Amino acid sequence: MKSSLYPILMIALLFTFNACEASAKEVKNYQATFVSMMENDGLEQIESRIQAAFYQSFMQQNTDSLDKIVEELSNMPVNIWTDYWLAYTQFRKALFHIAQNDAEKSEEIAASALEIVANIKEKTSEHYALQAMIHSFTIQFMRGIQAGVASQKVSSMLKKAKKLDDKNLRAYFVMGSQDFYTPEQYGGGQKVEEFLTQAIELDDQYNDNPVLPTWGKDEAYELLLQFYIKKEQYEKAKMLFQEASTAYPNSYRLMQIGTKLVGK
Repeated sequence: MKSSLYPILMIALLFTFNACEASAKEVKNYQATFVSMMENDGLEQIESRIQAAFYQSFMQQNTDSLDKIVEELSNMPVNIWTDYWLAYTQFRKALFHIAQNDAEKSEEIAASALEIVANIKEKTSEHYALQAMIHSFTIQFMRGIQAGVASQKVSSMLKKAKKLDDKNLRAYFVMGSQDFYTPEQYGGGQKVEEFLTQAIELDDQYNDNPVLPTWGKDEAYELLLQFYIKKEQYEKAKMLFQEASTAYPNSYRLMQIGTKLVGK
């Protein structure tokens, strides 16, 4: 609607077109998200299993448990959610290897995870958020212009995630994470609190489909705590830690960050 002088009929047609276009996008996202449970037989509790295998990898000092899940997912009929969780599991393996100071292996596996999610044709908001998170992780292996281009790609993915679902806490978590790790001389640190607070306030999920991801809120608490401590905003940090430790009383990582508040 470029001009108020347009004929009433043209205005009506424009509104109708926009409404139909928006509805089509909603239907497409709905269809992509709610793949029937018959197609996803075997994915129940997949996220909790991946998390348990990830923690076990540190206790056993290998990725055997995660490898078993990768094999299991690879043998399932392919759809957008088997590929989502396959990419997510591979990303967890990349996190394990970077924690073991094996950057070469971590980069290799992260690239594999990124390729999996990039090749998913019917992406939902969740897929774009995961793609953005993995791509953001790989920036540490880049230098100069390459890193800057990758950062712009991450921002583009996050815009798509938010456009498809503006209540997706994982999109806001990755947005906050990207801003947190961007150096201040390049504009980083300006919206960390805003994005991570939004992530914390949103629901893990707003339906009971066990196939859909719920990760992100505990990580948002952790990163926002680190941000407050870095900025020496200790009162805010103490209040947030109390809230976070109530929500996640068994989180080792939260307790570890909380030790930095002792005596502050």
